[in-house]
Amino acid sequence: MARDPVCGMNVDEGQAAGTSSYLGKTYYFCSSGCREKFAADPAGYITAATDQGHAHASGMAAAAPAGKAAKDLAKDPICGMVVEKATALKTERAGRVYYFCSSGCQRTFESPEQELKSMKTRVMIALGGVLALAILRAAAFIALAAGATIVTWVPIPQLPWFTWGMWLFILVTPVQFIGGWSFYKGAWTAIRTRSINMDFLIALGTSVAYFYSVAVIFFPEVLPVKVEERDVYFEVSAVIIAFVLLGKYMEELIKKRSSAAVRKLMDLKPATAHVIRAGVEMEVPAESVMVSE
Repeated sequence: MARDPVCGMNVDEGQAAGTSSYLGKTYYFCSSGCREKFAADPAGYITAATDQGHAHASGMAAAAPAGKAAKDLAKDPICGMVVEKATALKTERAGRVYYFCSSGCQRTFESPEQELKSMKTRVMIALGGVLALAILRAAAFIALAAGATIVTWVPIPQLPWFTWGMWLFILVTPVQFIGGWSFYKGAWTAIRTRSINMDFLIALGTSVAYFYSVAVIFFPEVLPVKVEERDVYFEVSAVIIAFVLLGKYMEELIKKRSSAAVRKLMDLKPATAHVIRAGVEMEVPAESVMVSE
């Protein structure tokens, strides 16, 4: 993990929204906005980030952006990043305004079910494909007992070209590219940022198994192996994608419940407060209340 030098947010190097090099060091950013601010004054933000690092080491909270009063700042309820109200995205809910560092955090706050539904669809596709593969594999064992080879067994005699390997290809392709889309997306980000992550490793490993199997089915002449000694590994890529994706989905379910609880607590916070300033009682936004008031 790396720390965004602008907002102080922890950023997964493989999932960073952008990078910038300064004095031979690469910095990672949570959003394009932070990257643009850093590009305008890299020295200033590096100094501020160093000061914040010392504050964390001594048990102090991270400092707010330099030159900004507390009333001009707010905390993103999704990622916890401190943002400037004037430039941040905002959403009003139950009479209270929430500020966000990016459209991604705003969408997650407004529609927490959307990403979860998308992931659930991919999980169902992946698990459905794996279940179908298990059934087909059982049928293949029966065929092997009858003397057929794994690659050349034909379930439908009227379609001699429609071998068992072709069935596997049809079943696994949706799992590979629909169920595994998030891994390819993460792998592309890792390549752009030159930082290897788990998504890259999963995409690489499953792609090798998938495309080797495609070569066995469609381009057998390029492989220096006898036909009867060839095997396909479609199931390997499908099972890896399905179970890793299932694990991520379960993680998102837990995060969703935690986020919902946090939002309920935040909704309990009053939007305004009564304070006495210069001997006069007044109503002000709760965020503007200072210590000792």
